[in-house]
Amino acid sequence: RITRDMRLRDAIMAKMYDWMDEGSTLHADFETKMADGPIWTIRHTPLWPVVSKVLHVADFSAEIPRAMVGTVNLVTEYGTGIMKELLAEDDAHETQSGLYMNYSELNDSLESMKSADQIRYADKKTSKNSIIFKYLRAN
Repeated sequence: RITRDMRLRDAIMAKMYDWMDEGSTLHADFETKMADGPIWTIRHTPLWPVVSKVLHVADFSAEIPRAMVGTVNLVTEYGTGIMKELLAEDDAHETQSGLYMNYSELNDSLESMKSADQIRYADKKTSKNSIIFKYLRAN
């Protein structure tokens, strides 16, 4: 299970870098802006234990630079939604064929997800459900 998750995460990250090479950039959402803004600042105060419990924020080292906290949060958010869909597609593929998707099939699946998500993001009624274009946008 761990190896499979690592393989899927690797495919997601590799595809993200491909899309960025094609002219897209990652855009921070509200949660990421909070992570590298007030959350990072509060982490360096005695209030941190209370704030982290109330807001359900995972603890992180106070030594982590502000920009890194935001970047890690952004990449984690970006990968979470895609991982759910890719995992479901990989499960369906395994049920049908008896094998998990190979790397080429994972790439094809991610490209299909991107196309579907572009339509989802363009529609104001469904844009909030975007899993790719919510974070990754063309320059």
